[in-house]
Amino acid sequence: MAGMATSCGADGAQDRAATSPRETTIEAAATLSRAASRTIRVRSDRQLDAAVSKLANTGGTIRLLPNFYRTLVVRPRSARPLRIMGTTGVRIERVVFDRTRNVSLGGARISPRTRHALVELLDSKHVELHDLVVTAEGTKLSASVAVHRSRYIEIRSSTFTHCGDRSPNWSNCLLPLFLLSTAYTTGKARLVPRAFMASAT
Repeated sequence: MAGMATSCGADGAQDRAATSPRETTIEAAATLSRAASRTIRVRSDRQLDAAVSKLANTGGTIRLLPNFYRTLVVRPRSARPLRIMGTTGVRIERVVFDRTRNVSLGGARISPRTRHALVELLDSKHVELHDLVVTAEGTKLSASVAVHRSRYIEIRSSTFTHCGDRSPNWSNCLLPLFLLSTAYTTGKARLVPRAFMASAT
């Protein structure tokens, strides 16, 4: 009996070994399929808003195709990460992170066209801004990042320049507002030539 048990155990191990590569291939294919389905390419404000809503529960990646985007709003969502990735030729005038979390935005130019350009964070946490160019160069408007009652906000590898040289109103590149806000920069964030304000409470 013991010999039979041993034989069955060996056969079971062989069966598992024989089917393991196939199962692994199927699982990998399913993973790739899920990842692909969670990547959405957009080229307009309407498509961008729809993509943000569609990935609110699942997380995923939104790839911005070269264009001018007037407004991006990310509202309350699940804890699964959402990545919004731009490329050369992507320009955004207004971004609002409203009570959201686990979101990153990168690879875009934040600059004004008809109104002040602004990335605004409201009661949000774990938001990463990276590889951005924030500038109002050549306009009479301003460009800035404002952090309101938000925590764990990381800004890295970004350039802030000419944030309001010709604006008649006082402006600053980065405004962490109120004592409950925390913003920090890493990875050679460059802020020139305007003043830079930061809070790390």
